[in-house]
Amino acid sequence: MNLHATHSRRRGAIVPLFAILLIPILAMLAFSIDAGYMVLVKTDLQSTADAAALAGAEKLQELYVQYNMPGQLTQSTILDTATGNTTGSPMATAEKFAYLNKAGNVSITLLDRDVHFGFTDAKGNFTYPYVGFPNTIEVTVRRDETANTSLQLFFGGILGMKTIDLQAKARATIYSGTVSSLQVIPGVDAHILPVALDYKVWDQFYATGQSPDGTIHMNLPMVLQSCQYSRLTTIIRAALA
Repeated sequence: MNLHATHSRRRGAIVPLFAILLIPILAMLAFSIDAGYMVLVKTDLQSTADAAALAGAEKLQELYVQYNMPGQLTQSTILDTATGNTTGSPMATAEKFAYLNKAGNVSITLLDRDVHFGFTDAKGNFTYPYVGFPNTIEVTVRRDETANTSLQLFFGGILGMKTIDLQAKARATIYSGTVSSLQVIPGVDAHILPVALDYKVWDQFYATGQSPDGTIHMNLPMVLQSCQYSRLTTIIRAALA
């Protein structure tokens, strides 16, 4: 007895199936490209915000020293410079460094209204607005209709979203401390305070006897100290050269 299996032939439907699946596959591919691009530009914006905040904080620190100098009679003027937009001010410096950076191949313009000055306490709480000299600069950089144009997507139009708005924020804070004791720190074999002085300031003082605040020192102990530390100044200058 011979048994013969009968097989019916079935026609394939790969081409129609592929055509149906091609649409969501292309949509996912387009989304992944645009999503990666958005992450890249967002990272560039954050780097720009960080650079601008740090640059502004450095200028803020210089003004902080001037503001708190003994006998300072122009505190209000220094405060206006610290929080306003004048040449060399923290705000102007932050805007300058922001423009040196690009996000999505666009040089970033930092708006005045996106630069804030406030105070950050020891617990990290930020207060804005703040009455008094600020210790924190906060910047917000953006790619939107307000500044630098919205980010143009490659395939977003297919999904109904041609552009997207992106922002990044950064804060930089300067801190100061008061030395209340010269006692030896346990575990640290040091008995003097580490002190640093700008060599240009020291050269001026050494030559004229005049401090940055205008005080002229004429007593002999100060002159002797100047001679004693002149060698140290030379070493520091050689290291910085």
